[in-house]
Amino acid sequence: MSTAKAERLLIADDDPDLLEAYVLFFEADGYAVQTAADGVDALAAYCASRPD
Repeated sequence: MSTAKAERLLIADDDPDLLEAYVLFFEADGYAVQTAADGVDALAAYCASRPD
């Protein structure tokens, strides 16, 4: 079992269906995904968590 930490992604999109698709796709490849629904939320999330 790998002990490597998953790469963290922040994905911003105003379409909730696309966000869901992105999350399913990237989590299946082992990424830790955080989402934001707009630019303001994305900037706040980036500043708070500093994704890779």
